[in-house]
Amino acid sequence: IFGTVCAEIAVIKNKDKNPEIFLTYRDDKFFKGWHIPGRVCIPTEKIDDTLKRVCEEEIKMPITKKKFFGWFERPFGKGVGECPRGHEFSFVFMAELKGGAIENHVEKFFPLNKLPKDLILLQTPIIKKLLDFYK
Repeated sequence: IFGTVCAEIAVIKNKDKNPEIFLTYRDDKFFKGWHIPGRVCIPTEKIDDTLKRVCEEEIKMPITKKKFFGWFERPFGKGVGECPRGHEFSFVFMAELKGGAIENHVEKFFPLNKLPKDLILLQTPIIKKLLDFYK
């Protein structure tokens, strides 16, 4: 039995006042709702390569250097902190927005303390840790 390895980037703006996080909307056979940009690591791919794909394919904005924030284990399931596609290990990095925000109806910033109701449940432990970090 193997777990899937993922890499995610929590992009933050206004970190000193009212921190906001960049989320993207996802609607596929596993997930429907808002989530922190991230990708599954392809076999033989390094985490840094996966992070580059996240920046190019999902974030599409200049960010500061990525800093490791923590890792999260997500057992198989459909509840809070669980993954419906199988057991996952996610490496989460933080970065700040560098320059202006590029947003649309499926890619935008939300106040960290006022997130959309349809946030994907597996993201909840990361959000809680981010809220603690910015207290």
